[in-house]
Amino acid sequence: MPATWVVGEIPSLDPSRFHIDFSAAGSLPWKTIVVTAMTLAVVASVDCLLTAVVADEATGERHDARRELAAQGIGQALAGLLGGVGGGGTKGATLVAVKTGGRRWAALASSVSFLVLILFLGPVGPILPISVLAGVVIFVGLGMVEWNIVHWLRHPQTRLDGTVALLVIVTTLGFGLMDGVAVGVLGSVALFLQRMVNAPVIHNRTTGKYHRSLQFRTEKESELLETHGDRIVYVELRGYLFFGTADRLFTEMLPDLDQPAWVIINMRRVQYVDISGLQLFRQMIKRLHSHGGHMLYSNVRKSAVTKRKMHKLLLWLGEEPDLPKVKTFKSTDAALEYAENELLAELGHAPATAEQRVEADDNDILRHLKPKTREALMSVMRPLSLKRKKSVFNYGEHGDAFYLVLKGEVELRLPTRVYHYKRLGKRKPGSYFGEIGFLKPGPRAATAFVTQDVELLVLDRAAIDSLAEKRQREVGLTVLYELGTSLAEQLRQTNSELRRLERW
Repeated sequence: MPATWVVGEIPSLDPSRFHIDFSAAGSLPWKTIVVTAMTLAVVASVDCLLTAVVADEATGERHDARRELAAQGIGQALAGLLGGVGGGGTKGATLVAVKTGGRRWAALASSVSFLVLILFLGPVGPILPISVLAGVVIFVGLGMVEWNIVHWLRHPQTRLDGTVALLVIVTTLGFGLMDGVAVGVLGSVALFLQRMVNAPVIHNRTTGKYHRSLQFRTEKESELLETHGDRIVYVELRGYLFFGTADRLFTEMLPDLDQPAWVIINMRRVQYVDISGLQLFRQMIKRLHSHGGHMLYSNVRKSAVTKRKMHKLLLWLGEEPDLPKVKTFKSTDAALEYAENELLAELGHAPATAEQRVEADDNDILRHLKPKTREALMSVMRPLSLKRKKSVFNYGEHGDAFYLVLKGEVELRLPTRVYHYKRLGKRKPGSYFGEIGFLKPGPRAATAFVTQDVELLVLDRAAIDSLAEKRQREVGLTVLYELGTSLAEQLRQTNSELRRLERW
């Protein structure tokens, strides 16, 4: 059999190669060695991590990158001290081991087999045909082919991904592994940027006509907001605001910027804003201000923008000192409440503040009653004054009364955890709360917390029962009608809010 057809003699181990002479260390070209070692360390680390990712995909498990690199580093150092040659993770061998059933013992079994081959099976080489090894390599290579690439190339949705994968394969075979990795990274970056540019930046857009704050509004205020609510524009952004998406966002928001409106930008879903995005905000603010509008920001995350205040950062970016002051709010509800108050004030119906007193006669519940019915009802209502940080009632308490707010402010809160709550609404002078417990006595569904010293009028079931029978029926039916009308209006607003949320 010709010598070129067989593997040939396998060299044996030479014990002299394991001799380490530290006295010769000073004569080594350490500058070249260190630079080369650092380069090889980076290449081997990248190759090792790529192999680990391939193994994860094949096994469905997750690797520990730090542990993997530490083990590889220790192994490389020991191999060098023993006269060995450093290497790295091998994707081909890993896939072969995984697809043939190997897991954590595959590497150890391979090492032991190689050691046995070197020590005891050297004479087998001259009779081992190369064609056998070639057949094994061809079989393994065909099994490693990712046929899904063909399907990716056939479908328009995944054609770009398939093209990148094909380029990586061609580059790896034609130029080398690291060149293929570089092409793959650049292709992935290009695909990511393309998808980021095409991804929608506006997550949701609505107006103050459909999206209201949690602040209670009187009948007149609700009518005005229903009629003029389109002058409050609520826009929720999402994703990354950078040079690739800034121009499209400006174009989409242009109709809202060319009107005297309060535009609220919710930044809660924004992950990152670069300098181009901040310059865009400056342009939007100036354009809106030139048309008599105002720009408001809510949920501005420090990680998304910077630790600077938004308006200070915008001023810092430009030279014009006349940039209008930008208002930022911790929550969207606070921004909506501010915009609603400003709009109502511009329409000549400024809302009552917590410091103002609104008498019971001007409350929406009592305002429509006949004078005698109102007098009878007020005769059985009792006053209640509470200081700030007190509770009118707590979640889960039994109650059968509702309250008219004459002065101060009360928040309705739903406890979620200890020291945590969800704010359900705010009640100011001229409003009321607790009507559900009055209509159907039972456990309270929320906590009524006093945020500013409050003066209330309390009406409970016992007060209604204390009236004469004839007057009791008249007053009871009138109160039920007014509360039912109010609850119907609240239900209508809730349905509108649900329809808005459904569009998300």
